[in-house]
Amino acid sequence: MVGAVAGAATGGVLAAKTDLGFEDAFLDELKSALQPGKSALLLLLEERYGESVAGELEARSEKIFRHVLRKDIVQRLAGQADE
Repeated sequence: MVGAVAGAATGGVLAAKTDLGFEDAFLDELKSALQPGKSALLLLLEERYGESVAGELEARSEKIFRHVLRKDIVQRLAGQADE
């Protein structure tokens, strides 16, 4: 899965995602790009869709960030989706 974040976001929302496998360095990079009053779109995608979705978002977004989740996190999320 690829996490794609379009635009800017609020630190509080991103901090809540830390336990889902987002590394601190990635979150720090996002926080440094944040602008007050802006929003973000966080997508969890299968890797095969990452390029096409990013291509569509680039025309509408100030900035695109990507982060690949660890396999154990992907498995945990997949297990929760099955419940």
